[in-house]
Amino acid sequence: MLEDLRGVLRGLAERVTRAFEEFAGPEAGRSREFGQVIGETVADLENADEIAAHRLATADEAHTAIRSTAQLPGQTAGIVRKIPDLSSMPPVRDLLEVDSPNNDRLREQLAGFEQQYGPYRLKIYDAFYASTTGSVQEGSPVDGFGYFAEIIGKDDKGVGELSRMIYKDEGRIVVNNWNMLLDPQARGQGFSTAFGTAMENYYRRSGIDRMLVTAAGEDGGYAWARAGYDFNPKYLSDSVSKIKERIQLIRDQLSPADQQQLERIMARFEGPVTGYPSPAELADLTGGDPQLGKTLMRGTTWYGMRVL
Repeated sequence: MLEDLRGVLRGLAERVTRAFEEFAGPEAGRSREFGQVIGETVADLENADEIAAHRLATADEAHTAIRSTAQLPGQTAGIVRKIPDLSSMPPVRDLLEVDSPNNDRLREQLAGFEQQYGPYRLKIYDAFYASTTGSVQEGSPVDGFGYFAEIIGKDDKGVGELSRMIYKDEGRIVVNNWNMLLDPQARGQGFSTAFGTAMENYYRRSGIDRMLVTAAGEDGGYAWARAGYDFNPKYLSDSVSKIKERIQLIRDQLSPADQQQLERIMARFEGPVTGYPSPAELADLTGGDPQLGKTLMRGTTWYGMRVL
């Protein structure tokens, strides 16, 4: 399974390069269009003030609570993992501002990420530079880089994969959390918390502006909500529509009281944006089903953003 997934992820790297080439041109803001092609555009911050001012404090509190216990949803209670120190890594901007981009050299520089995160370690097997001006070569500007890594468990066996894309958008640096997949038996063991916390610490030191994510899959919709990500304003209507669809899908399985609670959530989505429930609030819902929020958000796809 992992070998098939690796082939898919390698294909993504080729898509990145083609995306940069396709949207290369004299117009400004092409990195934003690139973000749309790879499936996750940057947030429209000029239109996000109404949401951000109302939400960032709540998101920070939720994320801090998770980090303080070193536990993500599904992780065994009481497990506390040491967070790797990435202070020896060069700042992201140093990796982006290079005169002679070289993928092999980039791969060597990213080797500092290859540490133990909880019970598993990371092994980067591919890294690449990309540019909006076409192919990346000596003297050409670099607009972003990405990497693909395998998550290694006991006996050097792969238990998952992850990929990230980091790029410049109008002078700001954005991280796209492209993908992370863990085998079912490898989930809930502390890897996600240890890796996520170490990387966020590194991103903050590097001056990263924001992180983006498409929360999807079996656990992603719930886990990213619990991790303190808010809705990406650029795709707010899409996220709300998908959550409404999920409510309709599970409604008949719930008690009357829980149905009424979700009807109130639906009503809030019909009102002012500032009154929308945050992903963290939705994930924390409880009622006749003590894990109502988990039931709602697992299996839901939504688009998230976290401002650093």
